[in-house]
Amino acid sequence: NIPNDYSGVMLLDLLNEQGFEGVYNLVYLPMDYHRKAGFGYAFIDFASTAEAQRFRDRFEGFCDWGLVSHKICNVSWSDALQGVQAHVDRYRNSPVM
Repeated sequence: NIPNDYSGVMLLDLLNEQGFEGVYNLVYLPMDYHRKAGFGYAFIDFASTAEAQRFRDRFEGFCDWGLVSHKICNVSWSDALQGVQAHVDRYRNSPVM
């Protein structure tokens, strides 16, 4: 869970500030363009399982968003898709891409 008011730039800045710059291949933050708000979650593909686990250790329970929000981050593994190519294939023809 991440704040619905978070933008893609804000999420990338947060990842980089928390020490994850250069260790992810893909960050996808679904947005509702009519409301101009996020859906409250993101997909992040990391370069290695070790980096993904480090992210989970750092962000599980995270709540220091830099803006007013009651959201507490819950990190989960994707059961359906793994790897950047699987995500590109899945979202290639999405109307929001």
